[in-house]
Amino acid sequence: MIEGSEEALAVVARPEGLYVPALDLFLDPSAPVPRAFVSHAHGDHVAAETGAITVSSRETAALLAARFGLAVSRPLAWGEAIAWEAPIGPTVITLMPAGHVLGAAQLVADTPAGRLVYTGDYQSGPGLTHAAGAPVPCDVLVIEATFGLPIFRFPPRDGVRADIAGWCAARLAGDEIPVLLAYSLGKAQELCVALGEDGLSIVAHGAVRRMCAAYSELGVRLPETRAIVAGDAEPGVLVIPPWARGQPFVKRRKNTRIAYVSGWARIDAARERFDADAVFTLSDHADFDDLLFTVRTSGARRVYTTYGHAAPFAAILRDLGIDARPLEAHGRDTQEEAAGEGIS
Repeated sequence: MIEGSEEALAVVARPEGLYVPALDLFLDPSAPVPRAFVSHAHGDHVAAETGAITVSSRETAALLAARFGLAVSRPLAWGEAIAWEAPIGPTVITLMPAGHVLGAAQLVADTPAGRLVYTGDYQSGPGLTHAAGAPVPCDVLVIEATFGLPIFRFPPRDGVRADIAGWCAARLAGDEIPVLLAYSLGKAQELCVALGEDGLSIVAHGAVRRMCAAYSELGVRLPETRAIVAGDAEPGVLVIPPWARGQPFVKRRKNTRIAYVSGWARIDAARERFDADAVFTLSDHADFDDLLFTVRTSGARRVYTTYGHAAPFAAILRDLGIDARPLEAHGRDTQEEAAGEGIS
């Protein structure tokens, strides 16, 4: 660790988003900027237009093109190093998997003052449809805090996926239609794999099927899904985004049973908010213990927390003797988040 690296690699909140002056680089900005890193293809981390110099993983670049018609000028493979012209001096940038969803990347910047890592949306460990995330040793860590409270301790993913498949099979056996509310990019593909492994037929919303097609083009093997068709009598599990919960194609189906699938299922109001018959705690984000593990394993001497419960998580870290400071991501469009499309 280099003395003073935490000051030299300070991160600030600007109207366009988080900014690293030493790198002259924005992190997941909410507005077009000249130099930006885009961590993944969820709408709440993507500006309406990309800037002149935008770095992302190759998979994220493909998903940004498929979802929003956006082009990335510097897509990188995992571990690929590029020289970055930075005010602080000679700098090398690489990307490491962040877990979360396909293509989600951590920015790793090696500078004369030390190493800065930005996790973006993050989860450690393997996934069914994406590369495994893992902590990266660094001097300065910028980490999400979506679920940065002790109440957000999640059960093992394998068990939850098995519970979801079992619930769906039981509904189908009772001549009911199981409907899973899951974000169209990431969570839906994970559920499709889990359901397919149990031999369950899947009927998917158009937004889900488009992302399944994009995943398939990137080499991810997914089970076949059927499109939603009026009068389709063949049984199957309906996988739709949360915002589609009240649309006519759901309402007109008889004997539907709704399940909300998210880390927010830990909150008592989740069932009532989505008028759900069941809730399952399955998230693409790190839970509280995973966040603590990542911070400690990184060895960072300064930690910036952002998104979600940034302020209370920073306070918890300070109580543990860690120099932690919350950062507000200004200008972030929360409309998708309110609809369950930005956080899961």
